[in-house]
Amino acid sequence: MQYVGKLKVEVGIWNILWHLILWTILGIITLGFALLLFPYSIYKLVINKTYIINPESGEKIAQFRCNLNILHQVWHVLIWYLLIILTLGLALPFYIYYLVKFVLNRTELKPLKD
Repeated sequence: MQYVGKLKVEVGIWNILWHLILWTILGIITLGFALLLFPYSIYKLVINKTYIINPESGEKIAQFRCNLNILHQVWHVLIWYLLIILTLGLALPFYIYYLVKFVLNRTELKPLKD
């Protein structure tokens, strides 16, 4: 089996630190409501820092791009949190899987060279 490439995630400690600081400030300013969108932001950060590496040369050949906007996130979170409340938490395990599916379905693979 021949491989097209290898995935490499370039999320550094500073990316994570600034991301956490930003979301902590947003959480304080919005009295916690912004934290409902925090899981989407985590996935988007990791996806946008993921590259496909050529196994022979080691160079980056493509990058993942998550095209998730705030409106998509708000609608998704409202629907799922309503379901979680109505089912007394039984929908929560399903939400976790659908969250990953939701973010990945809005992700594209962009070549770095034409």
